[in-house]
Amino acid sequence: YFGEQCVSEMENGKGSQVQHPVTASTRGVHTTTSSSVLPQQAVHNETTPSAPKQGSKPETRPAATAGPSGAGLSFDDSPFSDISFAWSGEIITNLRNRQATPEELRLRVLSSERVQAAIHREAKRENKKVGLVEQRASEILHVMSADMQPSTMRVLGWLFRKIYRKLYTAVVINEVGLDAAKAVFNRAKKGSAMILLPTHRSYIDFLIVTFIFYSFQLPVPHIAAGDDFLNVMFVRWLFRQSGAFFMRRTFGEDELYKTIFAEYTQRLVLEGYPLEFFLEGTRSRSGKMMHPKMGLLGIVADPFFDNPENVIEFSKNTAPPQSTNRQRARRIINRSTNAIKDVELLPISISYEKVVEEHAHIKELMGEGKNKPSLSRLLSAARWVLALDFGRINVQFGNPVSLKQFTLKTIQEQRLLPALSSVAPPAEVNTTPAAGATTVATATTGLSQYIENLPNKRPEVRTLLDPFKNLNDRKLIVDKLAYTICRDLNANLVCMSTAVVSAIILTTRQWGISKEELVEMYKWVAEKVLERGGWMDPIPHSASFIVARAVKLLHPYVIERNGRFHPSVPTLEDQRNWMHLGYYGNQITHIFKAEAIIAVALASFGAEAIAASRRSEEKEKAHEIGNNSDTVTVGALMRHVRFLEALLKPDFIPAPDPEAEYIAKLDLLVQQRVLARDTTNDTLSVLPSGERYIAFLCELLWPMIDGYWLTAMSFLSLYPDRSAPESLLVTRTQVFVDQLFKEGILQHFESRSTDWIRNALVTFKEWNVITRVVNNTARMPPEVKLLAPFNENEAALEALIARLGVFRKPTLSSVVLGQRKAMFLNFPVVARL
Repeated sequence: YFGEQCVSEMENGKGSQVQHPVTASTRGVHTTTSSSVLPQQAVHNETTPSAPKQGSKPETRPAATAGPSGAGLSFDDSPFSDISFAWSGEIITNLRNRQATPEELRLRVLSSERVQAAIHREAKRENKKVGLVEQRASEILHVMSADMQPSTMRVLGWLFRKIYRKLYTAVVINEVGLDAAKAVFNRAKKGSAMILLPTHRSYIDFLIVTFIFYSFQLPVPHIAAGDDFLNVMFVRWLFRQSGAFFMRRTFGEDELYKTIFAEYTQRLVLEGYPLEFFLEGTRSRSGKMMHPKMGLLGIVADPFFDNPENVIEFSKNTAPPQSTNRQRARRIINRSTNAIKDVELLPISISYEKVVEEHAHIKELMGEGKNKPSLSRLLSAARWVLALDFGRINVQFGNPVSLKQFTLKTIQEQRLLPALSSVAPPAEVNTTPAAGATTVATATTGLSQYIENLPNKRPEVRTLLDPFKNLNDRKLIVDKLAYTICRDLNANLVCMSTAVVSAIILTTRQWGISKEELVEMYKWVAEKVLERGGWMDPIPHSASFIVARAVKLLHPYVIERNGRFHPSVPTLEDQRNWMHLGYYGNQITHIFKAEAIIAVALASFGAEAIAASRRSEEKEKAHEIGNNSDTVTVGALMRHVRFLEALLKPDFIPAPDPEAEYIAKLDLLVQQRVLARDTTNDTLSVLPSGERYIAFLCELLWPMIDGYWLTAMSFLSLYPDRSAPESLLVTRTQVFVDQLFKEGILQHFESRSTDWIRNALVTFKEWNVITRVVNNTARMPPEVKLLAPFNENEAALEALIARLGVFRKPTLSSVVLGQRKAMFLNFPVVARL
């Protein structure tokens, strides 16, 4: 698509040189002319307009790339280019040139001490012969293990090169980060492990990472894959021969399986094979980064912590002179089979303009279940998938993280942030039935105080941290490491054009938006993203071209009617289009998360002011709201911010210090004249110049907050039994959403997302509103049960619902004549620009 339209727009001065500069191409590496996009992007599979000389007509030329001999990706479609690409160059599969056959690896795993011990324990527990249990162990390992074959890899290289050229317009790679990956490879040759940690949005993730490593002559990783495809005969064979090893989604109480999986994974690491797995555990159905799963990360970290040489070295660096830690370390049993010098972890952020499994993701979010993969279903899907345009992929290699250096730093700091412990509901919650609103107000105040205290836990200060001998300390370090990497992955995700356009379409859902306004707002949002340290996909075109292309990719979810773009929802069945747009719009919320929470907290005081004025017993509440309903004290605002931070905790990766982050963002909003701060009364108000931005931020979070509010509302259906199967509760919530949306009471259809409903259940479980009962013995579905005081009297539950309702989008009935804030939140079009 880099053709005459782009050149014409640039000649006419329509190109956006601030947000989307023209790039100069050198050996396939594109160095931008401003700081608005990622530096040194390798763009493949497209022609790129070079930077025009002054007074000359810009020309187009293909990005210079080479084949797999070391220069990188090449999507050249000249005759025999695919065959030449696949069958030239070396395939590297081991970091230290120690190739072991799959049979040798399996033999070493089965003969290991801990697997043999697990076999004998199961034989004794089940009263079976050891030989029968050994046979079961062998079968488990045979199903689990990989069988990487270079010849199969070459065939796949040939095949996927054709597929990528068909599906995608461009694959963009930051070659600076790729150089860091090569440095990790070189260090790993000397005895370290190399672990690749990509984000997970699509099955394409592990295919594209393997393809890139194959193309750039880096070691092709073994991949930890779920067992979804084990029943798909041809695909199972293909994945296994390309380096995939399979794991169950849940291990349950099968101790033998757990032991074999841990031993096999660690054996791959110790034998010098690079590993790739997804820290999120599964594909994100919501478009956002999910909280990490610690299991695999802990497994690959154990060989480092079990290495006595590392214990001795850390004793030198961390122990005081009089300590005998080093002498004690030398007496640790030498488990040489579980020993490596370091673990190098490489975060890889992968962003898509359009995701291949998007329809399957939305189907799951709608509560319609997941289709099990089958060969016939895959072949049927391939026919229509190959006919579509899925836009661009942007692959960003982050800074490598050394487990050794991370552990040393953490030990030296001797401070860890533990997970928040559960706290009992506050005694001051009044559940005695009394005078209606007064009782609810008192209960709400108590709950608010209880919840606001949750994020204020102080870091636990440890006098001694020893992850080499103390497994609890080891787990704390692994947990902290996982969240550090997740923050890096989030920070390196690139805002694709479809994500920005979807977010804009959703935030203007009530009145639509013209093409000119959409282009202007796209540039405005892109500028905000860049100001906040985010990245925009470096498409060297004008904003108008990018927006038009994004709208085309988002077809049929967006339609043009009367010269304005709207979400396409002509029929009841098309309501799921809200979910499609929400999936892409969610991909930019992490950039604005802290500011959006501040904006929603500010907006909530409109409803608070009205409610406070009607409650004579709470006149002191009005003092928290300034001289009028459009100002609020900083202290009151921060209490609401802490509430929202605790409420939405499952939906976002937390900052290392959330309180400091909110203070910094508040200062930024004041500095950018979005808010005004009266230092005399320490109050805040929204400036006319900031109304547009506040409205945009609120619209990003209001659908999510509706999801939490509706989940709390569904708890009323638990009476009189006070319990129900979790799946039934989720379904009830979605039916409730459908009815409210149909009646025009609810504004956000995407609030029915199962992802938000289940995240709300996580929050309410942490707050001791509910508990989740799992009966593994009887194989019964998990149940949700209300806890005291919420199971004793509905007043407490109504108080919680009322508290959450304060943060919802204000309805038209709450708009008071002359209340400017309520007007521009309902109608952002009236906001002064």
